[in-house]
Amino acid sequence: MQGNAGAKLGATVERIAVDMRAAYQACFDAGIAHFVEKLLSGEPFETSPEDNLQTLKLVEDAYALAAQRGSLST
Repeated sequence: MQGNAGAKLGATVERIAVDMRAAYQACFDAGIAHFVEKLLSGEPFETSPEDNLQTLKLVEDAYALAAQRGSLST
């Protein structure tokens, strides 16, 4: 990704315009819609709370390691 464009690499290079704001909003909207749908239906969420906590721990550990090594820019 460069700015608001991506590139598909292969035998030929294809540049693809991406509306980053719209893409971010669509992802957020889909996540909220899934949450509300499952909350109302009582069905399980796509990922479990335990899985989400494990992901959060991995991200926090990565930030802590980067800060220790001085490679985290603020």
